[in-house]
Formats: sequence, structure tokens, C-alpha cells
Amino acid sequence: MIQQTLAGLAIIISSVMGGVAQILFKLGTKPIDFFKLGIGVGLYGLAFIIYLIGLRYLPLKIAYPLIALSYIWVILLGFKYLGQPITKLNIIGAIVLIIGVYLVAGK
Repeated sequence: MIQQTLAGLAIIISSVMGGVAQILFKLGTKPIDFFKLGIGVGLYGLAFIIYLIGLRYLPLKIAYPLIALSYIWVILLGFKYLGQPITKLNIIGAIVLIIGVYLVAGK
């Protein structure tokens, strides 16, 4: 039970890291900044390894939906670091996504 909880936490951390990597990719495109792009790629790779560790202890039907949470992290991080607005539709979509993840991955 503790292993599955830690695995779920690892996968959620992986989704956060994937969201941060996406922000770095965006920041690294205008103008081209290979440092930010490189850090983003490295973070993506590390997120992948952490995901694999979590996947080892969780069924795929639980692990994979948790990665969908990265959409929420991108909305929040995009607001904070890119100045992108959060709309009512973004909020509704995030709520629907959370409910969907719960319905699909919940026990």
C-alpha cells in the first residue's frame, strides 16, 4: 500500500516536472536559448525515469491518467511565468480533468 502511494506521488511529481519542462521549452524558443531548451530536455528525461519507477508499482490504468495532471500544471505555470491568462474555461476544464482522473484512476 505504501509502495503504491509513493509510486502515485512519484508519477504526480513526474507530471509536474513535465509541465515545468514545457514552460522551459516555451521560454527557450523566443529568442532561441539552448540553455533553457537543454534544461527542459533534461527535466523531461528525468520525469520519464521517475514515471518508470512509479509505473513499476502501479497498474498502467492508474499511472497513465495521473500524467494528464500535467495540463493543470502547465495552466498554472503558464500564468505565473508566461503571463498567460487563466480563463473560466481553463478552470472548468481543469475541474473536469481532475474529476476524470479520479474516475479513471481512483480506487
